[in-house]
Amino acid sequence: YLFSLVDNSTQYPDRITTLEEKWSKLTQNIQAEKLPDFIRYYWNSKNKTVRGNELFKAIRGKIKTAEEVFALMNEMMEYSDIYMALRNANDELWQGQREITDNIELLNLFNMKQPYSLLMAAYKHLEKDNFVRLLSDVITVGFRYNVICGKNPNDIEKIYNNIATQIYSNSEYNRRQLQEIYVDDNEFVTVFSHKIFSPNTRNNRIVKYILGKYERFKGGTRDISLNSETDTLEHILPQNPGLEWGDNNYDFDSLIYRIGNICLLEKNFNKDLENKSYFSKCEIYKQSAFETTKSIPTTFPGWNSASINQRQIQMANCAKSIWKIDF
Repeated sequence: YLFSLVDNSTQYPDRITTLEEKWSKLTQNIQAEKLPDFIRYYWNSKNKTVRGNELFKAIRGKIKTAEEVFALMNEMMEYSDIYMALRNANDELWQGQREITDNIELLNLFNMKQPYSLLMAAYKHLEKDNFVRLLSDVITVGFRYNVICGKNPNDIEKIYNNIATQIYSNSEYNRRQLQEIYVDDNEFVTVFSHKIFSPNTRNNRIVKYILGKYERFKGGTRDISLNSETDTLEHILPQNPGLEWGDNNYDFDSLIYRIGNICLLEKNFNKDLENKSYFSKCEIYKQSAFETTKSIPTTFPGWNSASINQRQIQMANCAKSIWKIDF
């Protein structure tokens, strides 16, 4: 459709060739990603929200001249750089900006695509400090809404897009606009208190992130790298409990992967623990540099389902302060 609006007139003899070159560059910039997805995110950053099957109709309704085609192509080229950078924490666009890099890594770890339109508009039209603040807010909202509560991600896309269009229009960000999709403390604490993360590479990194933030909140001084092999996840009730754990009527499957059953532990300590009893493990925990691990033996004289519930409730009550937006 876009090409049909452009012709090689006497005044502009090479316009088709120019458009072909721009389209080719755009396709190369997006690389293997689906071009229609990017175009929809771009379109929704400045227009009323449309779904994929509505995109062509929306573009056809607004783009009617060759001049508008080239304006569209030029702006999409600019936005494509931002789009690809949002998918890669190591992109040169974020070079030397640690806070942004960390949050872009979380954006991808949480598999959050719904804010793309908002973040593209924000990067393009907000001052840097406001973009950084908005990105941090989006991560907090996403952690509560997506990661912990597992709500329908499609329900929040329209809210993000509405904020994007306002930023596109007036270059201002009001965080109160996020309040509609901000999970309140009561719901967040309740769901967090029972949260289970099934074991896979992505979820293990999320759990390490949660425990790292919890460690800092409780007075720990170490930054936890999500990619580090030095700091490991230790399942207090082991993943493969042996005879050392006796017949405690454990419902193993429902307890092992609860956040309350997992702590941070240095690799050199963890490799020696295997399936040892809780009391044997406690002697190792006392030697850990992690405050939240070192405190386990003194807080919990034994380890059972009640202990796991108690610890996870304690973590949940801290979490509402760690992942918080003051509106």
